[in-house]
Amino acid sequence: MLRKRAVIVGASSGVGRSLAQELARQGYDLVLAARDDRDLQAVAGDVRERWAARAACRVLDLGSREFDAERFCAECVEQLGGADALFLTAGMIDADDEGVPPPSTIDDLIQVNLIGGLKLVSAFARFFERSGCGEIVTFSSIAVAAPRRRNAVYASTKAGLETFCRGLRHHFAGSDVHVQVYRLGYVDTGMSFGQKLLFPVATPAAVAGHVVKNLGRDRGLAYYPRFWWAVTFLLSRLPWAVYRRLAF
Repeated sequence: MLRKRAVIVGASSGVGRSLAQELARQGYDLVLAARDDRDLQAVAGDVRERWAARAACRVLDLGSREFDAERFCAECVEQLGGADALFLTAGMIDADDEGVPPPSTIDDLIQVNLIGGLKLVSAFARFFERSGCGEIVTFSSIAVAAPRRRNAVYASTKAGLETFCRGLRHHFAGSDVHVQVYRLGYVDTGMSFGQKLLFPVATPAAVAGHVVKNLGRDRGLAYYPRFWWAVTFLLSRLPWAVYRRLAF
């Protein structure tokens, strides 16, 4: 049986790290990419030790203006001998993204979350189109469905990436290339550490397990945990007189 091959961008922590562990457990060969090589080496060492996984590391900064997505994709394919899936978990938030953020914050968030993400996804989409099959899995946020004063630019960039991925899904309709977007609720990562949250927090391991379990299913846009669909649906239908007073 041929081993599956996956590229994880944002593999050094959080959901990306848990995806590396779950995919290694399932027998995947991996390319792990993120900005910090030391953290990547720790993740790679862990999956090699626990599951005898083949895991290569690549330092990658989606925020770099010099990021060459086509070259990165080609190098990953060469390293793995092909590719079956791309997981894009990398993203950026900024404490200054509140109210009216400074131009530098806007530039950085757009460069990492939107421009870098679009380049990466489109490069792998072209490869999967040529090969006739593949999985593209990206991660968005419930902030897209319920905009608020905090993280508005972040939510805007995720909305842009979502729109592009949904367009790609339509492009690949009827083929064996699947494009999946997960809108995540609260996840137990550095982004949520120390915050007072109204709803339960999902673990990165639970997110990874759910995502890997549903590979190959053409589900499009999904919420995790699933109850967030109902929460955001209700929030989006609140009268402005009520919504404007929410402090969430």
